Amino acid sequence: MIVRRFERFHLCVFLAAAVVTIAAARDQEPAPTPTPASTADVVVLVKGNGSPVNQADVFLSAGDYQDSMHTDADGRARFSEVPVGAVAVQVTATGWKTFGSDVDTHAGRNRLTVTLEPLPSATPEPGEDDDERQGPR
Repeated sequence: MIVRRFERFHLCVFLAAAVVTIAAARDQEPAPTPTPASTADVVVLVKGNGSPVNQADVFLSAGDYQDSMHTDADGRARFSEVPVGAVAVQVTATGWKTFGSDVDTHAGRNRLTVTLEPLPSATPEPGEDDDERQGPR
């Protein structure tokens, strides 16, 4: 009889501990679901002839995520761990107009082709000579 009481006592303690553990687990916040990630291949080309733009600066941002890199000789920059959803893209390069746009990325591989236009040159307009561009002396 003493053994049965001892067994019942342990069973009650075990059940009470299980109930407390389950109750505590219910009160905890669920673990956050990780944001799916993607890769983004950005290709920067010259508008008109499609030549690659080497060493362009490519910036990506979305919420807390920010990353930047230079394009290679083929005009490519590859980003990994890019959040899925709206991502701001900005591309700058010396001698070129700045490109900026928001794009939607999806899980997996994303490809974005950017075409840059040259900045207006300082060449004289037809009929204008160097003295007129320099202003009064």
